[in-house]
Amino acid sequence: MKKITALFIFVAACTFGAGIINAGAEGFGGDGTVFDVNTPPPTPKIDYITENGIKFYCEDYEDGVRIHIKKVFTDNVVIPETVNGKTVLSVDASCHASVDDAFQYESIYFPDTVEDVSALRYNKKLISVHLPANLNQIGDYLLDNCTALESIEIPDSVTQIGTYAFEDCTSLKSVKLPEGLLSIGEAAFSGAALESIKIPSTVMKIDYGAFHLCRNL
Repeated sequence: MKKITALFIFVAACTFGAGIINAGAEGFGGDGTVFDVNTPPPTPKIDYITENGIKFYCEDYEDGVRIHIKKVFTDNVVIPETVNGKTVLSVDASCHASVDDAFQYESIYFPDTVEDVSALRYNKKLISVHLPANLNQIGDYLLDNCTALESIEIPDSVTQIGTYAFEDCTSLKSVKLPEGLLSIGEAAFSGAALESIKIPSTVMKIDYGAFHLCRNL
């Protein structure tokens, strides 16, 4: 009898606790992070869209979309400002060493609505990149091994350059860093062809090997 009563109390407690979690605005993930249980995650739209010479799919957010590029059909890529009436806020252009010509193009233009760009790396043909004026940061490995890139202008909105961001950009001779930049990550320009660079007075940290193997600097 005692075992049955204990079991009943345990089940009731679990049910009551679940009710509290479902009723509240926040819950806890398996790693202890807090999340809003009333807000569903973004919904990937796997219906591919072909526009401006690129093939991509979208993740929908309340205030805009993130597009994931899957194939490129042009040498001059222009990222659309809107998709199906929603503002493009983020672009994933992932390319890796094993990828063939599906991600090889000469130039890419991002509209100023874009706040986050992921992985343009290993594009051996890329010569010109127009980064958006509202970009939050230069992410880790963003232009790693883009061996044809000769110059880049970092937007004024950027405060951080990530690790290995321009590693082995062996043709990169000219970089314009913005006033307001706070940090340059580990090996950010390692192996680049830089001949000179002006570090803004706002920079607080230059991490290990940021200019390692810049033999022309």
